Amino acid sequence: MGWLGPWDKVAGMGECPTRLHGQVGTTAVSLLDLVPEHFESTLLSPPHRATLSARTVIFGSHLDQLTLFTHASVRLVSLNEWANRRPWSSENGVDEHGMWRHKGVYTPPENLDATVPGAKVTLGRSFGYTGGDFSEMRMWSEEHVDFALDTPLDLAAVEHDYVRPLRYLVELASGARSAVLELTVMPQGSGRLTPASEVLSAVEARADATPKAFFRFLFNLGSVPFDEVVPAWWTLHSEIGPVSDLVASLWDGSRNISNRFLDGASAIEGYHRHKFPGPDRTFAQRVDAVVALGGPRFAAAVGDPVRWRNWVRDGRNSVAHRDPSMVDLEREWRTTIGVTASMQWLLILALLSDLSIPDAIVEEGLRQNRPLEQVEVYLRSVKPEWF
Repeated sequence: MGWLGPWDKVAGMGECPTRLHGQVGTTAVSLLDLVPEHFESTLLSPPHRATLSARTVIFGSHLDQLTLFTHASVRLVSLNEWANRRPWSSENGVDEHGMWRHKGVYTPPENLDATVPGAKVTLGRSFGYTGGDFSEMRMWSEEHVDFALDTPLDLAAVEHDYVRPLRYLVELASGARSAVLELTVMPQGSGRLTPASEVLSAVEARADATPKAFFRFLFNLGSVPFDEVVPAWWTLHSEIGPVSDLVASLWDGSRNISNRFLDGASAIEGYHRHKFPGPDRTFAQRVDAVVALGGPRFAAAVGDPVRWRNWVRDGRNSVAHRDPSMVDLEREWRTTIGVTASMQWLLILALLSDLSIPDAIVEEGLRQNRPLEQVEVYLRSVKPEWF
């Protein structure tokens, strides 16, 4: 394997490349956004040894940070289940020779199209197989979402403007964390036969998120049209801005509970500010307005919405003001866990309402998951005076 790259000075580290191009076997590989980690040398003479980390790894072509792309395709955890399309069936029976046959049948579903600002979005399905000789044959099929961009974009913009909102939509629909399983891109000027390049650095370990069972989704494409919900989500996503990042951060259970609590409180306030601009209001008034959007199902889960709101307010303010009379998130960490979970589901209910997901579909999704019942049981155990 050989590597070539432009070398730029890095103070105290000798020489460091900004990118490296090489090959793995016969496949071209580019390492971009390199960061120096360690450098060794014997006095001032060779050999020198440098250790670098690459933030971006592209498999399939030699590209750089300035490369623009016209197409991108992404697969996500739970995308198959959200699409809710069944391409497989089986046929069993006796053939004309009296032999028992079992046949798996693959019928590809039609592509679904939608339009969002700057791109045409297509939900499609791929098919592949291996084996088929003496012992076994394996076939598989996966949903993917393709973005045909109106204007070529660099990789950072592709991930920020298209991959990120799609992931957040699948997380909202599933009520669980998702992850990128595959991202491929096509550089500007590629020919019809040019193979796509894989962005390996965008892929997360499958173990980071488990696909949600299709029947436990809050909504899926069996009940909500693709060409309606995708543009509606892109519009809502642009309205609430960074609030979607805060909501997404609540899925990450590895972060400490205080950070997740503050993200939840900030998301509620930010959501209200973006959705209802106008005269300034106190934090408590904004929380009350969002709680009203949650309706009676949310109020029942937290017992006394006023006491719940006051706890959220005091917990948020205690971090900045360190007032001993306020809520201590660390001392009351059990309550912090329950309140954070309730804030997350309050935001989910508000966003589902914004997307005009039919109430009957939301009710069925909540019944299958029972998140509000779980919140209620937990809060009853730590804050019985709220009920």
